[in-house]
Amino acid sequence: MARGFRQDYLEAMSKKVSGPDQDLHARILALLDESRVMSLATLRPDGWPQVTTVGYVHSDFVLYFAVASTSQKSENIRRDPRVSIAIARDPADSGCTRGLSMAARASQVIDLDEVEQINDLLAKRYPGQAMFAPRGASAVVLRAMPTIISLVDDSRGLSRPEVFHAKAPRASHRFRKAVPSRPPDLAG
Repeated sequence: MARGFRQDYLEAMSKKVSGPDQDLHARILALLDESRVMSLATLRPDGWPQVTTVGYVHSDFVLYFAVASTSQKSENIRRDPRVSIAIARDPADSGCTRGLSMAARASQVIDLDEVEQINDLLAKRYPGQAMFAPRGASAVVLRAMPTIISLVDDSRGLSRPEVFHAKAPRASHRFRKAVPSRPPDLAG
């Protein structure tokens, strides 16, 4: 498999996690492992946020999910790849509030080797679930690569959110998408 942005991102993430960040990194991964559903916020063309719930798998902090190729979510992400994600555990399960929010950029996964890796993750997390097949399918496989993760974990007593900055390497041209500075003029 050709070395790509995802591999560079994962390597950059693993190199920078040490000291106090190592504990935070481990607690974020534990929450991602424990949860199976996330709330995904995208921006509609009129500027209003749209929040939907989707299942996911993850590799380190990179989240993968599928949506209908003709869905509003898919259209929103094609137009503006900035997304916000929230994942939480029910306080009734553990007696405390645990959750995270994530600012991320979403993009479609088209590399077949990466799809194969996602299918391995999917088979482990959701035995019996259908595999992703992005070619000519009615669904698209998307990856969300975070830039900021904010964790709230009251299992150690009431706390402030802990913020982790995920500094990814510069994106290759395949994943870079220009975001317009203002909406296009629809009147003329």
